[in-house]
Amino acid sequence: METLSLSKIQISSIDQFRTQLTSVYRIYKRDKVMPKERREYCIGYHDALLNLGVLTEQQMAQIVDEVNEEIFGMTLAQRQYELDFFHEPLLAESASSKG
Repeated sequence: METLSLSKIQISSIDQFRTQLTSVYRIYKRDKVMPKERREYCIGYHDALLNLGVLTEQQMAQIVDEVNEEIFGMTLAQRQYELDFFHEPLLAESASSKG
């Protein structure tokens, strides 16, 4: 049995977060309603990656912006300002509780 190196585990965790976030945003774009359970799962994953030191706040913000660009064609801040149908961004509560 192969032992995974920390870097492979980190990369896998980051990829999993990106996949989950992409899925949440696709549903949000399609249905115009943030899927609550998936949203909460992403927030938990987001917090874990930060708390375990897998990603910095800046790296996390970059990933969130990249996924927003992919799905909505704009950054998270732009989407919050221009498109959020219920003014309920995916990571705002999590980010605001940190500082």
